[in-house]
Amino acid sequence: MKLYVTIFLYLLCTSISLSQSNDWIVSLNEKIHADHSNKNGEAPQIKVLSEAMHIYQFKYESKISFEKLKSDIPKTNNIRHISENAEVELRMTPNDSLYSQQYHLDLIKAQRVWAETIGNITYGTDYVIALLDDGYEITHEDINENLWSNASETPLDLRDNDNNGFIDDHMGINVEDLSGNHAVDTHGTLVAGIIGGRGNNEIGVTGVLWDTDILLISGVSNVAEIIAGLDYAYNLKKQYIDSDGTLGANIIVSNFSGGLTSSFPEDFPDWCAMYDLLGSVGILSIGAVTNNDLDVETVGDLPTLCTSEYLIAVTNSNENDEKVLDAGYGITSVDIAAPGEDIITTANGNRYGTISGTSASCPQVAAGIALLYSIDCNVVQDMARDNPSTMALAMKSAILSGADNIPSLSETVSKGRLNLYNSLLELATLCNDVSISELQVFDLVPNPISNAELQSNVLRYATDSFEPHTFIITDAVGKLIYAEEFSPSLFSDKSLSLSNIPDLKWGIYSFSIKNENTIASKAVMVLR
Repeated sequence: MKLYVTIFLYLLCTSISLSQSNDWIVSLNEKIHADHSNKNGEAPQIKVLSEAMHIYQFKYESKISFEKLKSDIPKTNNIRHISENAEVELRMTPNDSLYSQQYHLDLIKAQRVWAETIGNITYGTDYVIALLDDGYEITHEDINENLWSNASETPLDLRDNDNNGFIDDHMGINVEDLSGNHAVDTHGTLVAGIIGGRGNNEIGVTGVLWDTDILLISGVSNVAEIIAGLDYAYNLKKQYIDSDGTLGANIIVSNFSGGLTSSFPEDFPDWCAMYDLLGSVGILSIGAVTNNDLDVETVGDLPTLCTSEYLIAVTNSNENDEKVLDAGYGITSVDIAAPGEDIITTANGNRYGTISGTSASCPQVAAGIALLYSIDCNVVQDMARDNPSTMALAMKSAILSGADNIPSLSETVSKGRLNLYNSLLELATLCNDVSISELQVFDLVPNPISNAELQSNVLRYATDSFEPHTFIITDAVGKLIYAEEFSPSLFSDKSLSLSNIPDLKWGIYSFSIKNENTIASKAVMVLR
């Protein structure tokens, strides 16, 4: 076995050393401090991809070999990794048919979570999703109100107002040309609508988040641009932390719906290293698994096989809750599925269209995480502020633990499909102010009670179920007088307003609350 490993490593190193390219990714153990030119005197264009990680892109006009590049870098710079840059594929299967409903929101139980929160506006939070893609239609009617803007940057003044190293990044950055101008491309617009199509505005679609801040990072088409985009998100979050929230952006999740099939972490170690860097400031990263029916652990796939605990790799399921045939799997590296077939969303030209593939699955997990961050739970909010990396891992655990078990997804870590409501219940166990106990109804005060007092009162209760409940009033002989269905809130006070009940005659009544498991009652005497 040792001999086989040695031969494999020899062949791997030999294949790299024989490579020729004009576009290389180089990571060093320290900042570049020397002039670089090859033996023909051609100086490369050197672009900083990540200052924190000392990762650089070397671009030459003509191809040079790995060995020549290596000899161009002084040994004092301590080379960590060298890899060829590579184009990535956006993980979407085009589909030009439209559906009349967003079935995926039912499957992932988004509506149940909306009873608690619809995003940032619910409790005044400022959580941000960093979205890496090719480009976006930023004027689209259903996403433009949900785009993050940099309040510290004056648009179009050609200055770096907030001293973050980028000029005019008022609405994010185009990493291809380092401008604040985003190309109008199809894929990014489709993904953005799944995350944050404005909810309850009587037009278009509803995103997983009704109200959010999407940080746009465009121009992402190769590994170097992925690294640069992730580094931009890292620096904005670090700036936010270092300035106590006065600068930067409170990013808690990043999404990139693209990748490289038949690639392994050792091919692009610096790409994988970025996920731990983002995790150190509390950013979970969501990656799309290949749109091929492959065991990624055998054939390779990035970023799926990156081993960072701050990465969630997402595969694709369909309306029938089955793994899509053309979707990757891996028992230790593919974390979870989300529905990704024929998802209706925003499209260019202020229109709407459908997208299929893990490109559609991936943003549902990213948006779901941001939705759960906005719940009314002091422990979650405090951890996100004071210990963001720990909160990120707690959130990942809740996402994976909450998955609905699906037989065709057995070869994934969670063995299931995203269920945001189950994940909400998982998070609720962290919250000290959440009361969960068996169903019971508490005494009304006063009792006996008049109709006037009754209709200005509330009925207090406790429950361990958050499925729909029914409030029932029956008279002394069991005749139904009043019934009302309601859904308990996890985080608010467990009380039910009695303002809608009709005037009751003098007598004794039973006030009951019934859920799917049991019923609890209290006797109430009503005085005229």
